[in-house]
Amino acid sequence: MELSAKQLFDKDKTNAFNKNQDYMLGSKVSPSSNPNSYPMTDETTFPSSISIFLNGAKSMSTVLPDDPADHRGVLSWNSQLKDKKLREAGSYGYLIKVPLTQRTLQSSKQKGYLDLKIQSDNGGGIAVYGAQFGRYPVDINLVVEK
Repeated sequence: MELSAKQLFDKDKTNAFNKNQDYMLGSKVSPSSNPNSYPMTDETTFPSSISIFLNGAKSMSTVLPDDPADHRGVLSWNSQLKDKKLREAGSYGYLIKVPLTQRTLQSSKQKGYLDLKIQSDNGGGIAVYGAQFGRYPVDINLVVEK
């Protein structure tokens, strides 16, 4: 699956934009306060520590290093609505492979489904990408090799 950290932008917060800012008095505006913006990748990162659970048991922990957005997120660019607004433009994630034990597989067969939970451990955000967004043209997949 493709996952990334997710920064909470000012435009996504309620009442984040103050329309009465006086630029002549040195008021500064966050680059992410414009509803039509998605800041591109730079030196400042926004990592998220995550844990992944399969059928209620912790399967792995990892750190998603950033909330990147640039030309590598070509699927996100191409999937933009044609309404002259940017939504997550150029954003993409990291290809994460979760180990699946034989015990978890057997449990899933008995229940008829696999329960997947992705949890942030440090309060950071998480973005989950599908086949039409991000960098990799994949949905969440389960691969079983015999």
